[in-house]
Amino acid sequence: KQRVENADHVDRDVFAFATRDGYLSLAVLLYRHGLLLGKELYVVEQFEEIEEQTVDLIAQFYQTHPRPREIVLSLKSITATLTDLLDIGVLAPTRGKLFELLEITQKNASQGLDDHFMTARLDDDKLGLLKTLGERLHIETPFHIELFDNSHLQGSSPVGAMVAFVNGEPAKRMYRKFHIEHDEKRDDFASMKEIVYRRYKRLKDEKKEMPDLIIVD
Repeated sequence: KQRVENADHVDRDVFAFATRDGYLSLAVLLYRHGLLLGKELYVVEQFEEIEEQTVDLIAQFYQTHPRPREIVLSLKSITATLTDLLDIGVLAPTRGKLFELLEITQKNASQGLDDHFMTARLDDDKLGLLKTLGERLHIETPFHIELFDNSHLQGSSPVGAMVAFVNGEPAKRMYRKFHIEHDEKRDDFASMKEIVYRRYKRLKDEKKEMPDLIIVD
């Protein structure tokens, strides 16, 4: 509680940044009447000097957010520039309660970069897995995969289902359910044949793109 509240009840925003491998993360904690109102995070490609880009990002931030009474930030070299630009007080403390708030904000900025690169690695891993799958099956990389299964309740109410993955991610808007006419002589193989036929006859008739890989149970 002591670390997220300001005893002086001043409206202030606290900014901190972190950089890694060509990316800049800017975190901000918003305090109003001494209470933590919210926090925001921006991760962008670094294409300018840190000072210039941080000033630009903060200036953009206040195009859509109300200005507080003061700003606290971790980059002392831009305090004068932001004071003139925004016409509000800008502080860069090195100790005390405000510095503790800066440390919290700094952790948010660093965590933002960790999350960004973890997501990027997962995306790379998915692409690698898709390429490996294509190589194992001797086909082009299967960016679009459709999978089929069918089920029934004690031999009645047979239903077929199709799920789709695009670029390794579930594409739920493409999911389909197929109601199959019940016939005691019909086995799972016949049911599967029916739903696969219905799916791709429709795609063919509508001249839509076929998947790269079809998997059936």
